[in-house]
Amino acid sequence: MSIEAEKLFFEARTKADGGQAGIAASLLYDLIARYPDFGKAHSLLGIIYLISFEDHAIAETYFKQAMTLTPAYSATYLNYAELLLSQERYAEQVAVLNKGLETSGIDKDKAYHLFGLMHERQQQFDDALENFQKAIMHSLDDDDILKYQKATERCLMKKRM
Repeated sequence: MSIEAEKLFFEARTKADGGQAGIAASLLYDLIARYPDFGKAHSLLGIIYLISFEDHAIAETYFKQAMTLTPAYSATYLNYAELLLSQERYAEQVAVLNKGLETSGIDKDKAYHLFGLMHERQQQFDDALENFQKAIMHSLDDDDILKYQKATERCLMKKRM
């Protein structure tokens, strides 16, 4: 892909990270107009629509497009799985996370955390605990490990109820 496309994507991501979702979206629309097959732009638009604009239907469209155009971009799988978790679409979430785990470079700890949250929501606490433990084992980030430990403690408490 073009270096120009990567530069535009970086600029849009910087704006999005800085709380300027509208500007980031405009930059991404321009990027997609010039490079329609640049899947990372579709993925970032999905995040913006999910988090900033709170439009799950449009976010889902962008995530699906991103997975089609750039299946190796692992971040899309995690973000789309979060959307599916929020809508309690568990079978689809499992499929997306399993596909993501086949993708090189995916943050496995985050994928297992999402599996754990899904099982916790369904009150399948043993499965949730197993996935939170996998998340801990795959993580190299102390803050994330603490988050996964808290999730484990929460599940253990719920299991005892």
